[in-house]
Amino acid sequence: MKDKMKIKKWANGQTLIEVLVALGIISIIVTALASVVVTSMNNAQLSKNQNQALHYAQEGVEVLRQLRDQDYVAFRDYNNTFCLDKESSVLGTDCTSPNIDNFFLRKVTIVQSGCSADVASVAVSVLWTDGKCPAGNTFCRSSRLETCLSTVNQVPTL
Repeated sequence: MKDKMKIKKWANGQTLIEVLVALGIISIIVTALASVVVTSMNNAQLSKNQNQALHYAQEGVEVLRQLRDQDYVAFRDYNNTFCLDKESSVLGTDCTSPNIDNFFLRKVTIVQSGCSADVASVAVSVLWTDGKCPAGNTFCRSSRLETCLSTVNQVPTL
């Protein structure tokens, strides 16, 4: 009878150890899975922001192309860095705060004869911030498109 009691006590103790080990393994697995999910969500958000910034940069190049096409002579006077608000064709000068959806900052840099004579170099940068930016670095993320635009109208006006 005493032998049966010893075996039963040993079996109860062994079951408790097995449960504790199983809980430890489960907690490690759950922690690892949570880490993977959080990383995946952060990467998805970064990808979404990069795609949106690229879209705004492309939009900026198209706005500059339209400004150039409307008035070649006036376009030759642009030779600096400007801000370009969302759905606007007016080049501004205050580039210190987000000008698209209170999140992105779009800057346009035009350098006359930057590509060659009578061909302007145009760069559109879209900047934003996220939780991984170091302190003091307001806009640590960016997308940039560069192109060259002729400043001479090749099509004669009638």
